[in-house]
Amino acid sequence: GRLHPCPASPNCVCSTDPSEGHAIDPFTFAGPWEAAKERLKGLLLKSPRTRIVVDDGMYLRAECTSLICRYVDDLEFLADPATGVIHV
Repeated sequence: GRLHPCPASPNCVCSTDPSEGHAIDPFTFAGPWEAAKERLKGLLLKSPRTRIVVDDGMYLRAECTSLICRYVDDLEFLADPATGVIHV
């Protein structure tokens, strides 16, 4: 029911982290969560070297692998349909 907190390093942003350097706005959506989720999944699947590793109700997690160094970055999404936002 929560996104992982950002570590102290500067290479993380999170819409549920109020600290300077980590805060980012959540995505907004209108309509049913299921439709927004399908749009989000479609965007992720179109992104090169990106795969969805968890699809669990209101939560999605994807991994993106960098082209040259093959680093893996995590993307987390948590929907709050009551407020029409997807935390990232």
